[in-house]
Amino acid sequence: QDALNIIRHSNQTQKHGFYAEEANNIDDRLRGKKAFVVGGDNKKNGPDRRIKRFFRKDEYIQTKYCNSPRETIKAAFNSKTGEYRYVSRRYGIMKLEVPKDQYEEAVRLFAKKIKSGKVKTPNGKTLKYKDDNDLIIKRSYKLNERHYGALQGLNKDETKDLNIAFLWSAANPNLC
Repeated sequence: QDALNIIRHSNQTQKHGFYAEEANNIDDRLRGKKAFVVGGDNKKNGPDRRIKRFFRKDEYIQTKYCNSPRETIKAAFNSKTGEYRYVSRRYGIMKLEVPKDQYEEAVRLFAKKIKSGKVKTPNGKTLKYKDDNDLIIKRSYKLNERHYGALQGLNKDETKDLNIAFLWSAANPNLC
């Protein structure tokens, strides 16, 4: 099913984010998590992925893979109000999934947003800053700037983990 999703969406203009969602979802499933891509409906400010958890509230994730940490964090906040976009009563405060090479800077920028009151709880209260920022998820994929935005734009740089390049090759052999 995941490979079919990759093939079906291979003509999208912003492939890097979609492929990151799919790659991270496959990676989570291979690690034994009950992971699902749920953002196919393109619901405004809705989650891209869901991790089903037993005996705890499910985890909802928004994936952002922009060209820089600043752009990645900026894309997660409302351009008019400056508030974090991925908060709702139904899903809670969604975690933000970022490329590995952007993680440290993304955490720093997100912490500044929290401290300035731009991240609210589903009840509308300002989120208190925590030192252990668990709202940002570091993935093992990063953007390849040479091929930014293309199917080749994601690199998994940890050899001990599964390399899913074969799925990308199957999705569009002309790009790989």
